Amino acid sequence: MKYLLDIKEETTESFIFWLKKFAIYKINTTSQRLVKDKNKMQEILSNIDNLSTLFELDKMFKSVRNNGYIGLNVYHQPLFKLYDFIKLKKINSLKKIDTLFLIEFLNETTKFFSSATKMNYRKVITNFFNFLDMYSYTEDNKKFAYYINLKVWEKNNITPDKKVPVYLNEEELKAFFNSLEIYKKQTETTFRNSFIIKLIALTGLRSQEAMDIKYSDIEEYVDFYKIKVIGKGNKYREVIINKIHLKRYLNKKLLLQKANNLVFNNFRGGKLTQAYVSRAVEQVLSMANIKKAKKGTHLLRHTFATQLYRKNRDVVLVKNALGHSDINTSMVYTHIDNEELIKTTNIMNGLI
Repeated sequence: MKYLLDIKEETTESFIFWLKKFAIYKINTTSQRLVKDKNKMQEILSNIDNLSTLFELDKMFKSVRNNGYIGLNVYHQPLFKLYDFIKLKKINSLKKIDTLFLIEFLNETTKFFSSATKMNYRKVITNFFNFLDMYSYTEDNKKFAYYINLKVWEKNNITPDKKVPVYLNEEELKAFFNSLEIYKKQTETTFRNSFIIKLIALTGLRSQEAMDIKYSDIEEYVDFYKIKVIGKGNKYREVIINKIHLKRYLNKKLLLQKANNLVFNNFRGGKLTQAYVSRAVEQVLSMANIKKAKKGTHLLRHTFATQLYRKNRDVVLVKNALGHSDINTSMVYTHIDNEELIKTTNIMNGLI
């Protein structure tokens, strides 16, 4: 269904109207796999049109996030700040907004932000105005199109992020696993935590992927377990782990008895959170006296990817194992290995 672009008398009210429609569109067209309470999500969805202020919309965005749906999160701040900018500039019609206006907004709002955040703002703004292009019309009943193009701004303001991932070297990795064995024996809770930590460290799973695993997702073979995983973008893949690493945590009887249960949950039956698992990783790092700039579960994922590339020199294998959609994401692990570069120091031996 299409709507009048300046549907309200006040431009800010029209913007809120479109923000609500955009939120409904995004919720309905993206995966809700991680939503905790589907009924609550439907209740929120059916009530969005009744909201009338930015404050109410802010509460709605937070409710959606707290219910496990994080897909809407990236749109929150950029669009709320755009609302403030429209109000500040006293724009009297949404038709007055164009590429130059949005470049001014991005320059003012993101000048102290990281390149990654700037990229997010650019994508959100483009996405939102593409949505308006599809679903709006003007007073003379004609289709309205912004044709927003922010590529010039992106080229001049966004530097590709070339940060080298933080990872554990082999000595640190040995110390980490030794400390994990000590940590595991402390309580029933640390025993469970050590299970998920070891699984992430030995497979490179994202923490959310690990927390979503059910016993029925695990297939037992002679010497290993194959685990079915649903990753980012609802992409399916499989990871394999040697049985010897999980023999203290899993057995055939357990897999059959708890087939449809989550492998990892708290003692009230609820899901663990990413923050909780990251804190457990930090505790083990502290026990091992390892200090890193990044300390959560992604440190273990980066470590797995680094070891995988060093041992196999196969970036496609890294891509498939980690579930990357783009091989360029995996290429970063080819740049952090100095062992190959050391070979360049010997090429002139005997010549000088």
